[in-house]
Amino acid sequence: MVMMTGAQETPTLTATNSGASVRSMAANSAAERIEEYLNPGEPIRVTAGRKFSISIAANPTTGYGWQLAKPMDETVAVLITNSYVQDQTDMLRVGGGGHEVWIFKAIGQGQAAISLKYVRPWEKDVAPARTNVFTVIVK
Repeated sequence: MVMMTGAQETPTLTATNSGASVRSMAANSAAERIEEYLNPGEPIRVTAGRKFSISIAANPTTGYGWQLAKPMDETVAVLITNSYVQDQTDMLRVGGGGHEVWIFKAIGQGQAAISLKYVRPWEKDVAPARTNVFTVIVK
């Protein structure tokens, strides 16, 4: 779950593997619900103008992190921010894993692929340890 207050974001994870929702609280506005997607095999269906997030397992203590594998179609969706969130069960364990949470905004109708690769940024000419492609369908 990601809580947004004003311009500050403090991400925390929900304790479920099923679809989750993220609430965003901005000053002087109603809470905004941001759907969180965990499974790259299921299309992300969202209305133009809405935000959505992708949560994907990561462990930066290994040197690895998620990056966009290729540019996405920004007429369909744009990246707002991404951050690492340590799993609450691993908070006291050195080297414990967590998730990267990527927040996007749906811009216009269409379909786009969000291609991610799990890499060590300093290793050139090395295949990614993992890849994932999320399909976004904006109505």
